Amino acid sequence: MALATVADAAAARVAFREHFYARLGIAGPHPGASELAFTRWEQRRGVLDPASSGGSAWWRAVNDQIVLDSETASRLPGTDPGLLSKGEAAWQRWLSSRQDRDWYRAHNTSVVSAYIKHRELARLEPETEHALLNVVLYRVLYAQLMEEGRAAGGDHPLLDALGQLAADPCMPAVDMVVHIDALYPDHYPMTPGEHQQLLGRGGSLGALANRAFDDGVVLKRCRLAYHTAASVLELPGLLEFVTERGPFYPDPNDERGGV
Repeated sequence: MALATVADAAAARVAFREHFYARLGIAGPHPGASELAFTRWEQRRGVLDPASSGGSAWWRAVNDQIVLDSETASRLPGTDPGLLSKGEAAWQRWLSSRQDRDWYRAHNTSVVSAYIKHRELARLEPETEHALLNVVLYRVLYAQLMEEGRAAGGDHPLLDALGQLAADPCMPAVDMVVHIDALYPDHYPMTPGEHQQLLGRGGSLGALANRAFDDGVVLKRCRLAYHTAASVLELPGLLEFVTERGPFYPDPNDERGGV
């Protein structure tokens, strides 16, 4: 089955990714569980539907990148990494090692590559959506930072070790958080209320949860997460999306692009 045969059916996309991990023969929980949970959230939200049906060209393009990189790597085992894209080579390394750290690097190489490649599509998204694009990116980069053992910047070994445990992609953490409306909105485009909650405004419990989760933890290490990922993934273009003021995708000089 090729991506082209499922591209316009969100449920089929999810099944396609489930099949990818199933045919690897991994016993028990596997790192792809977090990707599948996130993809099911995208399906529920409707962003993976064709644009003609209310979906999002940007979200679909990022999903496409993950699928194409991983599928190509799985179908060309043993290929010289020099003949592959960065994303394909990273997925090849994970398919060989099956280590959680390599899975994060593979997944995030595809994601960051797509963010860089599809800035023009991002600019076409509703202005409120720009905030969510930043939130999704800095959260997944921070998760990688935790898996790399640098959640506390390397200054507190115990906290770094706990961060690695919390970031385990085999655990149901992602599945739980994507079911929390305040952290991951259900509607596309977002409702005004969802947008306020995402920004941590309005005084609701959801807004307070976002403020505690992002401002209290993630954004304190945001620039470290971006710089670490840019180095580890060998994608320096990622640094264009973070400034001294914080993350700004797709346009660092556009206030609307920030969080």
